[in-house]
Amino acid sequence: MGKYRLPSHRRRAAQEQEGINLVPMVDSIFNVLFFLLMTTTFISIYEIKSPIPLVSSEKIDEKIEKDKLNLLLEINTTELVLRNALEDKIFKRFARDITNPTLALNELHQFLFALKKDHPKEDMIIINPDSTIDYNFIVQVMDAVRELSKDDVLGGETSSKKTLLFSNIIFGNLSE
Repeated sequence: MGKYRLPSHRRRAAQEQEGINLVPMVDSIFNVLFFLLMTTTFISIYEIKSPIPLVSSEKIDEKIEKDKLNLLLEINTTELVLRNALEDKIFKRFARDITNPTLALNELHQFLFALKKDHPKEDMIIINPDSTIDYNFIVQVMDAVRELSKDDVLGGETSSKKTLLFSNIIFGNLSE
């Protein structure tokens, strides 16, 4: 009779065990929280400063638009194409070399620098990259289009004056 318990003890033990066991739930939440904290440390956030498009009901003077370059830079896997967006006139094509990607960017920068000398008030360019283009290459293109290099002299001023080449960058294919 020593090995058997009285029935009243079984009932009392069953009544004490009726609560929810929170230990497995707290353990699983701790594991999920730990996993989330570990993965968020590896996420990099990039910011591209781009102006918000403005909508106006005023009519644009056609003479002013004809004087502008209306630069459109199309980026695909094989080349960079610089053209006039309104007239569909190609200024120049820059072949992309996979082994040396900065070659096309340097040629593009030099050509845009020559255009800026002829049109000093021009500050806008539209960039239209393919969806297959790497984000880092798009940032390199933006830097080549926007910033002057150390050797560039624009209107008698060196690049130490922080004059920008084409500061107003607009992305043309955000809906794709």
